[in-house]
Amino acid sequence: MRKPPPQLTHTLLNLSTDTVDILTNLTQDLRDRVGRAIGHSTTVRALLRATKTAGQPFLAVVEEEILKEMNRGTLWGQTVASICRRKRQQKKQRA
Repeated sequence: MRKPPPQLTHTLLNLSTDTVDILTNLTQDLRDRVGRAIGHSTTVRALLRATKTAGQPFLAVVEEEILKEMNRGTLWGQTVASICRRKRQQKKQRA
């Protein structure tokens, strides 16, 4: 008997243009491999699940990428806060 699909939760991700391009290309490559349409969310979920078995070498690569992003001054928390604030302001203006 097949397991029921997991419950999904909507999450907002902030991605730079270059990371969207990487995600788009990876998703297309995976579509070609599996032979059916998949979306970006499917790709991200699969990548996150893959980290469970990828081990320390992969985590070291991820850590290096995080440090590079931090050194470039990328402050995603502030970006998310400003996006949420702007959306709240837009809702108030429409009301």
